[in-house]
Amino acid sequence: MPLTQTYPHLAFVYFNGAKPPLQFRFSEDTHFTELITILNSLLQYPKIRKLVKLEYRSPSLETEGNVQFTQFALKKDDDLKVMFSTFCQYSTKGPIKVDAKIQRFGEDFVKMLLRP
Repeated sequence: MPLTQTYPHLAFVYFNGAKPPLQFRFSEDTHFTELITILNSLLQYPKIRKLVKLEYRSPSLETEGNVQFTQFALKKDDDLKVMFSTFCQYSTKGPIKVDAKIQRFGEDFVKMLLRP
């Protein structure tokens, strides 16, 4: 089965605000833990970095009718359901956009500070 049918939603992830974003696909059936695994697989040097925060750029309408984006924290499966519901309500044609904060593991910082 083609990837686009199995995982129909195109998404962009911005790691620590970096541009251009990385692209990936996932479906409405994707569990939060699976999404984290997908995103960690996109990281350069995944053994020394970890995803610590994930937010959806959630669209909403202002009173004047303009679209405004607010950050919506994604922490569990129910949050993904809200994200998909919001996405389908406002913008089904473009990609889903998420911001991911990554950090290096603590012992990696210690190794960098120690002089040989």
